[in-house]
Amino acid sequence: MIEVGEWVRTDKGNIGKVIGIYPGHHLANYHIEFQTNTKRKRQYLSMKTIKSHSKFLIDLIECGDIVEYDSNNYGADIIEVVVETCSIDEDYEDRAGFICTAYDSEVRINEIKSILTHEEFEMRKYKVKEN
Repeated sequence: MIEVGEWVRTDKGNIGKVIGIYPGHHLANYHIEFQTNTKRKRQYLSMKTIKSHSKFLIDLIECGDIVEYDSNNYGADIIEVVVETCSIDEDYEDRAGFICTAYDSEVRINEIKSILTHEEFEMRKYKVKEN
């Protein structure tokens, strides 16, 4: 059962937070807020369009997603592709899980600044050359 405050990932790769639940509505049960660089968008969704949900954002990151994170080692933001996700036990004190990237970096969830899902990338990419 999805609850208010949980994170959701849709079948189109959008990640948002549940801000309302409407049981019994004939088309949509969940009011979701999505945040982009320029605006906030709110949408009503049914369970059919929600691919996964969790109280913790790290659980929604998948292999192939692109993350931007703050690296204390380099003093700059770094963008890398996720190659492995690690789910931490919910009893873990601060839920400081991590993901592994293509360059063998272990990125803690609290270092992540933005996520581009692999579905969004596939949908928006510009093909320079056909195979």
